[in-house]
Amino acid sequence: MSERTLWMPRADTLSRRALLRRAGTGALITMSGGLSLFPSRDADGKPLTECRQARYMMGTVVEIAVATADQQIADRAMAYGFQALQQVDQHMSIYQPTSELSRINRRAAHTWVHTDPDILTVTAEALHMSRLSDGALDVTILPLMRLWGFVQQAGRVPTAAELQATRPLVDYRHVHLDLSRGAIHFARAGVELDLGGIAKGFAVDQAVAALLAHGANHVLVNAGGDLFALGTATPKSSWVVDIQHPHGADRSLATIRVHDRSVATSGNYEKYFEQHGKRYGHLIDPRTGYPVEEVASVTVLADTAMQADAISTAAFVLGPDQGFALIERLPNVEGIMAVERHEVSEALSIHISSGLKDAVTFS
Repeated sequence: MSERTLWMPRADTLSRRALLRRAGTGALITMSGGLSLFPSRDADGKPLTECRQARYMMGTVVEIAVATADQQIADRAMAYGFQALQQVDQHMSIYQPTSELSRINRRAAHTWVHTDPDILTVTAEALHMSRLSDGALDVTILPLMRLWGFVQQAGRVPTAAELQATRPLVDYRHVHLDLSRGAIHFARAGVELDLGGIAKGFAVDQAVAALLAHGANHVLVNAGGDLFALGTATPKSSWVVDIQHPHGADRSLATIRVHDRSVATSGNYEKYFEQHGKRYGHLIDPRTGYPVEEVASVTVLADTAMQADAISTAAFVLGPDQGFALIERLPNVEGIMAVERHEVSEALSIHISSGLKDAVTFS
């Protein structure tokens, strides 16, 4: 049997630009045309300096950038921003046995589990998106992720019998919330939550809130391609978001100028394995039990990073017709979908939502 498993490389083996591309799974923040990423002065006319810090956390590279007239304010704000990101990771990681999510997964099939408001907020939003997408985004996907070896980083194609036994465990309707009690319960044994399709976006939103609360008003938080850009709405202060091409880490698919919005990209081109010459990506359709094949990447712009994260995942699973229809019907949401054209090697069909056509430039 010929099998090749490719996973995200170690953070210390790549350059900063490569880190942002590889770990970003879709977005890199760049400067274009020599323009400043931030306004040059604040509201009082004081000159602004751009400060950046990057750390490896949540399984990816997280970068925070702040434009400020006061270096101490920037450093303090960024420290609180990273603290907010770390707190979400500690609560919602499936890889940490001591996380709150792991505790829920162990107990919620047996009893109602009282948990913290952040878990309830993210789970409630995920269930809402599950209903909107007819189950394309499903927070109970973890048993299938384990079956395909993506949690263990040891990819394998399961048997038909294994899929038949596992698929009944994956159904968001097994999850019951009692928000008045602050509790969660699973309707059957074997159900497990994986908030990976939405929690990173929530973490970005929490970091932005922490930065604002500590005096940083022009900021960008980029957590592996889930990002929020906050700044003055002028041409010289908009962020230039470079969307990675699905067929190459060093190629750009398109660039978008954004401010006061979130951008998230979902793609199957970073975490995958190959067996007998066929590639299997980590984004699994919970309705079939198999990885999605038709779509190469989906980039979504939304008001919050949590929304963008969830919608990009759901649209990716739904595919070109239903997925793009979801993007078009949701308020204040725009998107770009790259679809594989299997009849032509390396060819893509690009779909752009109606409100984004004048704001995107293709490479």
